[in-house]
Amino acid sequence: MYDKTLSIVSIMLIVAMTSVSAEESLLQQAPAIDLSDLAPPVEEPKPAPAPAAPRATAPAASSPVTSGSGDVATEKIGAWEKVCTTASPIECLMIQTGDAPEGGTALMFQLRKFDQPEVVGEGQSFVAVADIIMPLGVVLIRGVGFEIDASGENRLPFQVCTNQGCVVQLPFNDQLVAAAKAGNNIKITMDSPKGPVPISISLSGFTKAYNSL
Repeated sequence: MYDKTLSIVSIMLIVAMTSVSAEESLLQQAPAIDLSDLAPPVEEPKPAPAPAAPRATAPAASSPVTSGSGDVATEKIGAWEKVCTTASPIECLMIQTGDAPEGGTALMFQLRKFDQPEVVGEGQSFVAVADIIMPLGVVLIRGVGFEIDASGENRLPFQVCTNQGCVVQLPFNDQLVAAAKAGNNIKITMDSPKGPVPISISLSGFTKAYNSL
């Protein structure tokens, strides 16, 4: 059975529900870095017969974006953002946020590939799993609707809710990966107390991002 446990990067990014991009959310989470211990001791200047010419100051090196799970690197690929940990063990996923029709981030869609296909029953295996993370306040009883282009809607149940949001997991087999590579958009419909809310996830760049994981 495929692993339903949220990955290291998934847990790290679930708090990014209200951010427009993962990189921005990771920057917001980055702890302040104290460089005072690395600075050389300051000496009293000695008197000189004439003022020395000013020396050019080299620009400060940029610090890596960090989080509680280690350094991360991001890459924009089409409509997707590839996010990887840089510390061992390296783990990568591809993510995209979906906006509600009235504006504002409504969900985060993130896909991670398995190292080896997960065999489930006879003749069925999964090669990846998507975590669809939605804010608290969604209606849980009917789950969410999922379809690629106009292929027909499937209803997916919620797996877990935390104080940051609610998660639906969707295992991908080779056929679903192929459909996503050939498609244009994923339509996700979640239920709010006011009614259904359709959200579009672009598949632009899906093939390149998925193959790079």
